[in-house]
Amino acid sequence: MRKLITAIVLLASVGIFSSCFEEQPIGMQTILINVTEASWNKTKADNNNYFYATVDVPELTEDIFDAGLVKMYRTFDFDLKNASQMELPYTWQYEYNTGVKDKEGKDIWEFYSEHISYEFNIGSVSIYYTVSDFNYELDSKWSPEAMQFRLVLM
Repeated sequence: MRKLITAIVLLASVGIFSSCFEEQPIGMQTILINVTEASWNKTKADNNNYFYATVDVPELTEDIFDAGLVKMYRTFDFDLKNASQMELPYTWQYEYNTGVKDKEGKDIWEFYSEHISYEFNIGSVSIYYTVSDFNYELDSKWSPEAMQFRLVLM
């Protein structure tokens, strides 16, 4: 009798756990997104311009939008041995020598930060790129470099 009760409890437990797993979405999708230099669009505001690229992602369904998880990473040297990734939003500070000297003969350095963020909708992802000094506004032909991103959908 004790074995029969144990068997019934075991079968009931399996049924409960398997039904829980059937109701929840299972799996994860990883999508590599390549944004070329030509893919970047620039806003046309009077101030605070930024670049953006919108990519169709049919795998980003209404179920994922409503109840899932979406993460994005910028990848560096993805196909090489020393690859790295940074989760978005991503901000990095830079400094560079302008090649110009001040009155005292010292090099003039410029400082800026690069900021990349994203937003998603059902079926698409938009990636935003801004540089803190907005120097790209001085050169209307400048655009961000080609970049690769890894989008994770759960």
